[in-house]
Amino acid sequence: MGITLRTKYEPVRSFFTAIIIIVAASVAASGQEPVSVIKSDITEKIDGTTYYLHFVKEGETIYSLARAYGVDVSTVFIHNASAQDGIKPGQLIKIPQISAAESIGDKIQAADSANFHYHIVQQGETLFGLSKKYSISIGKIKELNPRLEEYPKTGQLLRIPKNLSGKQEVAEGYIIHEVSKGETLFSLAKKYDVTIGQIKNANPEIAEAIKTGQSLYIPATKKEIPEEEVEAVKDSDDGFIKHTVTSGETLYAIAHKYAVEIDTLKHYNPGLSEIINQGQMIRIPVSDEQRTFIVHHSYTKEKLESIAGKYGLEAGQIEEMNPGVSKRIKSGENIKIPVNPVEKQAPDTTGKEMVKREDLEEKPCSRRHSEANRTFNVALMIPFFLENYDSVMMSEPDFFDLRDMRSFRFIQFYEGFLLAADSMRKKGMDINLFVYDVDNDARKTRRTLESSELSSMDLIIGPFYSASFTEAQKFAKTFNITIVNPLSPRNDIVKSNPSVFKMMPAEKSQAEIISSFVLKKFIGSNIILVRQNKYQHAAESQSIIEEINQGRARGIYYGNRWMMNNIPAIRNQSQVYSENKLIRQSSLKEHPGDSLYFSNSVKEINYTSDSLPNLRLSMSYLRHNVVIVISEDKVFAQEIMSRLNKMGLQKSITLIGYPEWEQFEGLETEYKLNLDFHTLSPALIDYQADGTKEFISKFRKMFGTEPVMEFYAYQGFDIGWYFLNALSRFGIRFEDCLNDFNPGLLHTRFYFRKSSDGGYENQYWNLVKFKDYEKVNAWKIF
Repeated sequence: MGITLRTKYEPVRSFFTAIIIIVAASVAASGQEPVSVIKSDITEKIDGTTYYLHFVKEGETIYSLARAYGVDVSTVFIHNASAQDGIKPGQLIKIPQISAAESIGDKIQAADSANFHYHIVQQGETLFGLSKKYSISIGKIKELNPRLEEYPKTGQLLRIPKNLSGKQEVAEGYIIHEVSKGETLFSLAKKYDVTIGQIKNANPEIAEAIKTGQSLYIPATKKEIPEEEVEAVKDSDDGFIKHTVTSGETLYAIAHKYAVEIDTLKHYNPGLSEIINQGQMIRIPVSDEQRTFIVHHSYTKEKLESIAGKYGLEAGQIEEMNPGVSKRIKSGENIKIPVNPVEKQAPDTTGKEMVKREDLEEKPCSRRHSEANRTFNVALMIPFFLENYDSVMMSEPDFFDLRDMRSFRFIQFYEGFLLAADSMRKKGMDINLFVYDVDNDARKTRRTLESSELSSMDLIIGPFYSASFTEAQKFAKTFNITIVNPLSPRNDIVKSNPSVFKMMPAEKSQAEIISSFVLKKFIGSNIILVRQNKYQHAAESQSIIEEINQGRARGIYYGNRWMMNNIPAIRNQSQVYSENKLIRQSSLKEHPGDSLYFSNSVKEINYTSDSLPNLRLSMSYLRHNVVIVISEDKVFAQEIMSRLNKMGLQKSITLIGYPEWEQFEGLETEYKLNLDFHTLSPALIDYQADGTKEFISKFRKMFGTEPVMEFYAYQGFDIGWYFLNALSRFGIRFEDCLNDFNPGLLHTRFYFRKSSDGGYENQYWNLVKFKDYEKVNAWKIF
């Protein structure tokens, strides 16, 4: 087992040796540069369709042919079945003379052969649904598509065998019934001796009422169809419990009973919704794992109490497992639900040969034995700018003088990734690593995407530049390849492509993290939120205010005697303002047994209109002050820190700023220390951690230089380590298995949330505190 570096890279001892090898390897990486495709002038009409007849030349690929003729790749496959196994020089390819709009939708049936037709998998389609649609068994679909996994990917091209028997009424244990006038679900259930739940389970698209003329699938019974006419079901249910819904039972109760997520139930029961009926059969995957919780994913805003009720729990039970959780759960948030799973019965093997555990159908996020001995193809697209390499002065170079040179900016990302790949090799993983020089040159990007081997990748890392990544992700979407954007902060890169992973954390998650941190560490403090004006960051401000206000008591009482004895400012002055309340010393002395009430609501300051005096009046002498400043303006940041530093001489203050502050030059270090300054950061390295020390030692030994954060050495390692581990453990369909996946990284953590209309975006921000002139992890301090 090991790594095959298709660019013929080898571990190197010095930085400059690495550059030289990369230059030499760039020629070997692709063998030949892809040639420009010249459209054929030869046309011929076949079965009513006019085709270009194109003879493949050396270096041409399916992707380059499709682009040259203005059709999509799937169209080429549909009209040239053998092309799916690759093309070679001299091969004849038929390309239809049709518009791009017609290429899939109107011509999908044009390539029907004698025994099968093609089908492009649409979003949400399953093998079960396709078997019903085409009245053919799942087993036969798998026979014609030997590489097909249990759940086909959206956009995947499948060969569907034709049903040559002419028996359209029976499809894998079902009959087709056309609804007549006056018929109802109840009458059909009675007629066929099945339950309403079984009918709805077989027809997830139907509502409570059915329509005349509608075709329904009815589970076949011996009463209606002779046994010899019913084709045996070939997809085994071994490894599953068949649960029959009882009266009053809910999907959430079933999920809680068997310690399995709602989404997992829906995954294994295509068309399953939260509305279930008595008699409906639900497949429950069996697992040896003894789980203490399952994950509830909120697709809309929900109250914690409502979620608890769905699972038959008290809100307090969920709060114990999710410290600091808000009473109001946001859309997209994950909540741990405690479970005490029942002893799971053995899978039903009646009438079937007993099978070994490893032969059972694989479960959603278990280690996949079928992937254990395979080799993974991984593409790494890094901007080396190799055409500029000759300009590098090789005499007495200073590594740190090269940081502004484009050719050297990302070399350590590559080296960090290599180190991760080498570590995975030692764990037994086989990797074919293809490395490409892809920068912001559109022509270079297109040439790379025409590389013949690229469509066989299991994972693509990069490109780094926006325009190049846009082109690459279109390619990845066409071939259903997971693609990772390492450095872009733009939110729109995940839109409309479910295969994209964005590594830079989402801006919208900043408010959530700040609120959670404040509630955990400063729940009893006086909280003030400051923004520069009333227009900027209104939504983020409101979100923070609502979360904090909902997460703690409405107010607090301070006794008069306690204030006189413990607050020097009150004891030494006749009157003071604290939290917008005038406190008179004389009144406290006159009524020592009384107390004053102070609201816990977050105090919002619009600095432009409310000005400094209102900020000063909102501060507290009685308790710690937490000031959250939402602004990306450097001048404003400098001013507010200066003002707060003066107030801090008499008051206890923690200042929380936004991530941009970390990049501002000119912010006084003494102010940061005095104000207990905290901020969010996409990266934080603990140089005292054993893992970091080991990485630095190996990096020095392997590359003869120091890993530098600004050169992305740590990012390269972490991205490689994370995704290679995910591939090795879960296989190429790892995206649904990452909720609790944490392989141990160096500079951050990755916590992905799927966008509603596209891919996955990292939500994790490091919360950094300045202590003893160093940046430390604020979560670890308390």
